Amino acid sequence: MHYPNQESPGFQKHAHESDDQLIHRCQLGDGKAWSTLVHRYDSLIYAVARRFPLPEDDVADIFQSVCLALLTQIRNSTPPEKLSSWLVSVTRHEALYVIKKKKRSFLFSEVSAASVESSIPMMVSEEILGDLDEDLLRIESRFLVQRGLDLLKERCRKLLSYLYTPEATPSYTEVALYMHMPINSVGPIRARCLKSLKKILISIGF
Repeated sequence: MHYPNQESPGFQKHAHESDDQLIHRCQLGDGKAWSTLVHRYDSLIYAVARRFPLPEDDVADIFQSVCLALLTQIRNSTPPEKLSSWLVSVTRHEALYVIKKKKRSFLFSEVSAASVESSIPMMVSEEILGDLDEDLLRIESRFLVQRGLDLLKERCRKLLSYLYTPEATPSYTEVALYMHMPINSVGPIRARCLKSLKKILISIGF
């Protein structure tokens, strides 16, 4: 799948458009809008596919299948209502289909049953599926939060990313030094940035 250069005018033109706007442009035959839409969600699709016990070649095939399914939906004028959740669901379905197909091919080949189970952990129990589904929800949530951060203005993105770094929780003094702002401004600016982030997250379906 070809993507335009992220610094190119064509990519920048569409980068901050909503999913609905991009889908509408795709329906009009805008190739740059399609590339932008796929690029927006490629990390989510790959993250979901990689949660399953499959080699990277299969993950790449799943990515292509999911993109084709999305393109078909768009061409049929039936785009998903919440794209991130739809992509997670379709990727999960495609991954399980690949696992079942591989198990079937092993069963009909000249290998022992032990080799089947040791080669690929095909027996995905309901308990494991439940754990996987919880992981997939977390993956989607992290993806949407990161996308929300990306859509913030640079100052807010930088402030919130530093404040909520996984490694540590910086003090307001450290934040003030990092952001080159008065310490008594950190709290009010943080509140405004969180309000902006909440508004963005609601708009993208969080």
